[in-house]
Amino acid sequence: MKTKINPMKRPKRRLRGAKPALPKIAALTVFSALALPLCGCTVFEASLEGMLSPPKLTKVQTEIYNALTLSIGEQSELIYPRSGEYRSPFVLFNMDGEATDEAIVFYREKSPNSGAAGGLRMNLLDRRGGHWVSVSDCSLSGSDIENVSFYDFGSGINVMVSSSFLGQPENALSVLNYSEGRLWELYKTTYRFMDIYDINDDGYNELFLVNYDPALESHIASLVGQSRREEGSRFGLLSSAALSKDVASVQRLTRQRINESSFLLFLDYSKGDNAYGTQILSCFSDNLVSLDFGEGFARRNNSNIPVLYSTDIDGDGIVEIPVTYPMLGYEGLTVPEQMLQVDWFVVNNEGIFSVSSKYSTYISMGYEYIFYIPVRWQGFVTVQKMENSTVNFVLYDNNSFADIMLSVRVSEALPEEEGWEHYGNEDSKIYIKKPKGDFPMAFTEDELKSSLYIVPKRGETK
Repeated sequence: MKTKINPMKRPKRRLRGAKPALPKIAALTVFSALALPLCGCTVFEASLEGMLSPPKLTKVQTEIYNALTLSIGEQSELIYPRSGEYRSPFVLFNMDGEATDEAIVFYREKSPNSGAAGGLRMNLLDRRGGHWVSVSDCSLSGSDIENVSFYDFGSGINVMVSSSFLGQPENALSVLNYSEGRLWELYKTTYRFMDIYDINDDGYNELFLVNYDPALESHIASLVGQSRREEGSRFGLLSSAALSKDVASVQRLTRQRINESSFLLFLDYSKGDNAYGTQILSCFSDNLVSLDFGEGFARRNNSNIPVLYSTDIDGDGIVEIPVTYPMLGYEGLTVPEQMLQVDWFVVNNEGIFSVSSKYSTYISMGYEYIFYIPVRWQGFVTVQKMENSTVNFVLYDNNSFADIMLSVRVSEALPEEEGWEHYGNEDSKIYIKKPKGDFPMAFTEDELKSSLYIVPKRGETK
């Protein structure tokens, strides 16, 4: 079953048995990273005193642990995956469709004399004759388990184990296949960015990986998956492409369909020092090709604007790419002081690829609203940052701020000053003030509704 892309929520394919009048921003987000490392369990029956004590093992976990010690001995340290759905060193999953689960245990061996810990290892156990039995054991790269997950890449159940190296930006990745009662390693590599998705809509997931190649002094994007060409099926590297030299770290991947077998991939990346860009690749028949559009869709970030990503902002199936510019009157200021306009570009794929601008917007610093700048305002109106989370849209005349065209405030309650009106639904925190008098550039009510878009809170329906 194929899943349609939703840019707000990338689908996780776990193994478990008319255009609107107002363009809607679908996936702009403020970039954040949450890391909650869990402590490791070093003794089987450890004390439960203290906040960092490991949890007591269940009956099933105790049976699995006893079977493990019969196979490897008692000098071991159980390892907890740091993130993902499976956070226990004991991972139960039905990999063969039989009545019972198989078990995977992550651990380190410890020297009986010095107590020094060895490398990461993974043990597979199965139920045989009513008892747990260790059937295979293998080593893993890295110093800590980051994530374990299960996917079908087209050749049965696959176990993916991601592990990290102490003080290193790369993670290690092992892809294993379960067959004949054992785990067999299909693919092993390192990466700095990974996304898992059915890139080519063939019904199975592929791995999209990015890593740094010191020899080429560039990041390399790789597509890894099950090859289905005439010479036979195999799991491995399908294609790769070099990325722009200014890529420091990749943050997000977004896909756009061109036709039945062709797609565009949008890689949002950081250049460092609050500078960002987007690398575009074409994907045809599992072949990646980097597309060069000169400046690389450069954008900046400061305290006046959130971090922005490429996304289908109006739901038409076309991905828009954000590019920032200083607004009128702010060109000569330093980047931290600037108010920034965001223009959204699209890729035209008729014949030779080209790009064109689609929207010009102002986005509030806390990402509460997006203001679509009307064409008749462009080149004449700028913004003026005021107190109390207020922004004035003002005429820019003779290198100075002039008449106020509209004021927008983010507030928990109706402002005490006169003239403010609540805008949006009952949960909205947006208030507007229109200027008194007749101004040629002033908004009509209909224009305001088509230009000021309130960003829904996470979990709200648009």
